[in-house]
Amino acid sequence: MSYFFLPSRSPHRTFASKRCPVPLNVKPSFLFLFVLVLQAVISGDSGAGGSYTKRSSFSVPLAKLSVSFNELDERFEKVRITQLNSDEISEIGRYEDSHITVTRYGKQTKVFKESPSNAHLITDFEAEKLSEVAKTLVSTLKILERDVQRKRWDRLLYLDAYLPRFLRGYYYLYSGALNSMRALPRSCRIPEAAYEVSLQSEKSEQRVNAWRNNPEQALRLRIASKELIYQIKKWQKDELRRPMRSGMRKGENFENAFNLFVRVYMNRYPIPDLPPKDKHL
Repeated sequence: MSYFFLPSRSPHRTFASKRCPVPLNVKPSFLFLFVLVLQAVISGDSGAGGSYTKRSSFSVPLAKLSVSFNELDERFEKVRITQLNSDEISEIGRYEDSHITVTRYGKQTKVFKESPSNAHLITDFEAEKLSEVAKTLVSTLKILERDVQRKRWDRLLYLDAYLPRFLRGYYYLYSGALNSMRALPRSCRIPEAAYEVSLQSEKSEQRVNAWRNNPEQALRLRIASKELIYQIKKWQKDELRRPMRSGMRKGENFENAFNLFVRVYMNRYPIPDLPPKDKHL
């Protein structure tokens, strides 16, 4: 089937298009205004929340952590761990952990139960998962520290759509492994209202602008990032990856470094003391 476009009888010539007939002899001022409106609609930068700073996307290496609570009393139940590019799922609870493998034949679930008297000890399975997830945090902290140094606010805004939720999840992951809601200071528990999983978030703008407008706070964030990287690696070596680790507890410095980083990242005052130069917590 073929189509023919008849010459227009109007004094205005038009493009031979059924979609968008635009007069060729419109006034330049009108055409300029039309282009501006079209750009605003396409970019999506305008809206009820106002304009947002540009985000630059990149691959964020964080594991995905999903926290579950009891519907009746809202008490913590478990954290689900999903690694990038993996069909395996792990769940860490207060008295029961599980590992789920998805195969072509369906789901295979292995359950690890703990007695209430020993639930405060980190099991081998829990140590393995804590270490795996912490490894993704180390990779992300290196990106964060470098981007703060280079003032890549566009990348930091993008990262903020992911990192606060992860930090909240790791708080509960660590608490579940030790079966204690006091394992980490409550001051580093991030409420859901403090962040948004969105690439157009006013809360992200405010958080990153606090570093952008205050070089001292940006420096604190870099120091806190490096300290947490150091303490995670030390914790992995001294406790999590040791073959004989029954009853061992070496995570105190990690706890302090995690609390320090969360407080600095979320701009929570007063901020704990930073470690002295060339020293650690």
